[in-house]
Amino acid sequence: MQNGKVIADASRSFQYVLKEKHLNLHQIRWLELLKDNDMSSLSTW
Repeated sequence: MQNGKVIADASRSFQYVLKEKHLNLHQIRWLELLKDNDMSSLSTW
């Protein structure tokens, strides 16, 4: 949670991006945005 905002993501999609060796520019921009924020993950199961 950052400034009262919660971002939910499909964990399988996120795991796919983290395992990819080659990312497209869209994926790289999102990862750059996410790395600049204090993120924590919560398990929903």
